[in-house]
Amino acid sequence: MINLKTLVLAGVKWGGQLMLTTVVENYPGFPEGIQGPDLMAAMRKQAERFGAEIKEVDFKDGDFHPPAGGPFTVSADGQSFEGKSIIIASGADTKWLGVPGEKEKVGRGISTCAPCDAPFFRDKNIIVVGGGDSAMEEALVLTGYAKTVTVVHRRDMLRASQIMQDKARQNKKIQFMFNTEVTVQIQLHSPPKADQPLAEKE
Repeated sequence: MINLKTLVLAGVKWGGQLMLTTVVENYPGFPEGIQGPDLMAAMRKQAERFGAEIKEVDFKDGDFHPPAGGPFTVSADGQSFEGKSIIIASGADTKWLGVPGEKEKVGRGISTCAPCDAPFFRDKNIIVVGGGDSAMEEALVLTGYAKTVTVVHRRDMLRASQIMQDKARQNKKIQFMFNTEVTVQIQLHSPPKADQPLAEKE
């Protein structure tokens, strides 16, 4: 061991999107899959076993241009922390639609991580909401399992990079619905035209 002191500012909602995921099927070492929160809890325990201190506080700001030889400084929860090195690993955050019922249905038809949950949508008609690279990536992943994938976007054209647009358009399972927003309440007993909606991926 190199005997370094490591501080992790994990955020109030620590663990990232895997904390909103049910069974993770594509992580090595778990042939039967593992619940997302359980995987993150195991990772946290391992980090703590090797001496990492984890604080559930949100990063506020930092000084990444200290004087020569000086420590970096970051602020969180009204406190300042100094370190010789800083690793920024902010991950991704879900962009919710703001539709009543969506968060209550996470794991029950609503998902925010296609690679994590795609096997549950086998032979289903899926909706992916968004028009950016993330939405195209999620849609492409889902085509390996779904019957059809409909990309719903509120504008008349996609914002994704051209290469991602081309990949999505060339996939026969993917269709597009433009100038459309999801605004109605999400209910399990009254689904939209496609069987399973996914949270927005810009």
